[in-house]
Amino acid sequence: FGTPGPAMVTPVPSPAPVQHNPEDFNVVLLGSDRRDVTFATDVVLVVSFQPKYNTVTLLSIPRTTVVYIPGWQMEKVNKAYQHGQESYYPGLGPALVKDTLLYNFGIEIDRYMLVDFGQFEEIINTLGGLEVPVVCAYTDFRLNAPYLDPKEEDNWGLYTVPSGVVEMDGDLALWYARSRLKSNDFDRNRRQQEIIRALYSQALRFGW
Repeated sequence: FGTPGPAMVTPVPSPAPVQHNPEDFNVVLLGSDRRDVTFATDVVLVVSFQPKYNTVTLLSIPRTTVVYIPGWQMEKVNKAYQHGQESYYPGLGPALVKDTLLYNFGIEIDRYMLVDFGQFEEIINTLGGLEVPVVCAYTDFRLNAPYLDPKEEDNWGLYTVPSGVVEMDGDLALWYARSRLKSNDFDRNRRQQEIIRALYSQALRFGW
């Protein structure tokens, strides 16, 4: 097969310039698939509060984005939290996620929030559900009932969320935010942002 060429190794990039206004307040939302001691954070969403302009902006970082994780190597961004926990990084997983975002994107993170599937559902159900502004109708496979065995193929069927304002409880919102069998991570990021906007609007109604 000929002489093999040089190994293709992605060089470690230089640190990104810091792009942060001291008046702004940045929070990173981490959604985990926690089922065991170790887990990935497949949702990495930066929420930036900008009081000067009275605005909130959202930045989704796709889970498979390859970045430099400080003190380690080039790796998918969703591995930063797990590696921070396992390597006893100073400040553990949250600190390594913050440093990863600062190094690669120049974003200074002030706070973080980590939720798993059950906590996500509980938050939404506590709020009495959400009115989610769905931009595009979405169809994907969904369990016919939450209590059914997901390993049984017959328990799944196609489900469609129409465009427009859709009322969602925790179970439906979780499915809408996670599903990608007939989609991709970019579309999933868009749907997750729709959920966050709806959460923000609902919280304002409660005066939180």
